Order: sequence, then C-alpha cells, then structure tokens
Amino acid sequence: MAAIFQKAPEEQAPYTVDFSEVLEIWKFYSYQSRQMPEPTSDVQQLKELVTEALSDIKYLRGKA
Repeated sequence: MAAIFQKAPEEQAPYTVDFSEVLEIWKFYSYQSRQMPEPTSDVQQLKELVTEALSDIKYLRGKA
C-alpha cells in the first residue's frame, strides 16, 4: 500500500511513498490574521487557573 503526497504545484509534483517508509505524519495548523489577539490579563489568567483547580477538585472528590 502507498500514500500520495502533494505539495503546491510550483514546488514539486506529487509523488508516491510506500507506507512502510513512512516514519511520522504531521498535521500543520496555523492561525492567520492581520489582527493580533488581545493578550490575556493577569486577572483572566488567574480566573482560568482557579476554574481549572476547581474542576480538578470536583473530579478528585468524585473518585473518593
């Protein structure tokens, strides 16, 4: 069995690679925007940490 990999046409033509030769498969994901996201404030970070800690406590209480 083989896989067909295809890059952008201007870079390289598609080619075939046998599955036995594939060591890793990576998926690239990128967020692209002309607008920078708002930085999280210290208060927002603290809120997220407290929320996560409370969630962990509820989980641990359920296991007891």
